[in-house]
Amino acid sequence: MAVQHRKQRERLAREQLILDAALQVFSEKGFNQATMDDVAQIAELGKGTLYYYFKSKDEIFLHLLESNTRQFFDQIYQTVESETTFVEVVQKILLFYASYFHENRQFFNIYFPYESGQIKLKSQEFNAFRKTYYKVRKPFETRLFQKMKEENIASISPENFWKILGGVIMSINMEIHRESPLQEIIQMIKEFIAVLKQGLK
Repeated sequence: MAVQHRKQRERLAREQLILDAALQVFSEKGFNQATMDDVAQIAELGKGTLYYYFKSKDEIFLHLLESNTRQFFDQIYQTVESETTFVEVVQKILLFYASYFHENRQFFNIYFPYESGQIKLKSQEFNAFRKTYYKVRKPFETRLFQKMKEENIASISPENFWKILGGVIMSINMEIHRESPLQEIIQMIKEFIAVLKQGLK
């Protein structure tokens, strides 16, 4: 049993080594230009070893996308869970989003091209990720809609507000992509929240 546990730990450590190397390579070179040879070189492993753990570059990318997305939504839900008003929840969502991706630049450098359509996954892999994405997003989405219901916000439907919020998040993405200072992005968010408060009066 001890040997089995040791082998399992070694396998997980090797997988994480490959994923860390891939994140660095995809972030620096771009997913479309990166190769398994590049990943193997950074990980200091033979290419055959990479294929033992992951069957393709797409599989590595999907694993990075899923694991980091889960981590992101877990953290953002914890951030908004204690907020008492709808506006506070929205503000915390946007501030957390901006800070998280500003600090986690490597993940942003693979997430942004994917979200903007520059990285194409095969249909089966795309569907697998979207299924995971909607599952981990659901609690945080429910929290937002719950606050709208509690405060009787009827001037806009939850679905349409979600679309508007998505547009604001895309604007934040563009600012991060341009490497705008975080304080400028935070100021933009504060101004949006001020307008939102006026509209809900």
